Amino acid sequence: MQKRIGWLVAALMALAWISSGRNDPPGPERLAATVRKERIAAVPSPAVALPPPAPEMPPLKPAPAPPATSKLSQTTTLYTSTKVNMRAAPSTTAAIVATLEPGAAVSVGTPSGLWFPVTRAGKSGWIRYDFLIGGAATVQKAAPVEPAAPSPPKPQPPTAFYSPITPAKPRSLTPLRDPYVGTCDCPYDRKRNGAMCGGSSAYSRPGGRNPACYL
Repeated sequence: MQKRIGWLVAALMALAWISSGRNDPPGPERLAATVRKERIAAVPSPAVALPPPAPEMPPLKPAPAPPATSKLSQTTTLYTSTKVNMRAAPSTTAAIVATLEPGAAVSVGTPSGLWFPVTRAGKSGWIRYDFLIGGAATVQKAAPVEPAAPSPPKPQPPTAFYSPITPAKPRSLTPLRDPYVGTCDCPYDRKRNGAMCGGSSAYSRPGGRNPACYL
């Protein structure tokens, strides 16, 4: 009797499960898996550490330009060597600005040719270098250095030309032998027509044979 009641209860439970569309409550394993997923989603992802920004380099400053050099400073003090007129322009025909006594100190600038721009007691003008003590040396120092002119080429001696003519052979007055006829080796030999060979002989022709003709 009890066995039948147990089977009936099991059948009722199976029927109830089928009628519920198998929507059984989740078991403990499924609940644990769902909780783990929610925890993982809730944990924030670690932030990626970015490298610190590189420090900004200071702007490069341009190299300072070398100080300009001049052959003569802007102002130099010179002294008049005699009584001289200060002119309004670098010319002896220009108007006289002032007349200076010997030994007067003047401030001079860079010379223009043979004239200095000078300042004396608030007045400005021009004075030639030869009326200022040290003016010649100052002009020479400030003058631009010109390259030395090339020296002219030295004349070459003319090339000696030698004549290809063979020098005349020394002659004596004593024939070495009797004259031959028809050979013309020596000047005293005779041609076939009986004429003396003379300059047409081999001995007399330059560059020809050199037969022994005289003692």
